[in-house]
Amino acid sequence: LMALGLSVSTRLYPVVVRKWQFILSFAGILTFGLCLISDDYRFFWWIFIGLTGVMVYAIQKYHSISDDEDHGWMLILPEHRGDYQPVINPTRDGLDVRWFQFGLVSLLGLGLLVSAIGFIWG
Repeated sequence: LMALGLSVSTRLYPVVVRKWQFILSFAGILTFGLCLISDDYRFFWWIFIGLTGVMVYAIQKYHSISDDEDHGWMLILPEHRGDYQPVINPTRDGLDVRWFQFGLVSLLGLGLLVSAIGFIWG
């Protein structure tokens, strides 16, 4: 359900999703690094929320003084991902299945299922 919501929001508001993905990814990586260095995980969420707030404030200040241009950052979603083609597409003539992509999705689903079963079993 969350993946569907993220997919729809990425289609509707790509710039906003890219901005928040950068903010949350950077704050999460920095918080994780700080917690690894200090060996104290009790304050992870407080540090994460604080760093996210500081980054939001810094980005708002930065964008208010700079022109709005893309600097080619890595770890961001592209604004336009091209034409989406479903794996299983019902048509008037029957069912159009893209078998290679269907096989990849099925293997991924099986891998996640085996991993979940192994986690529960252990």
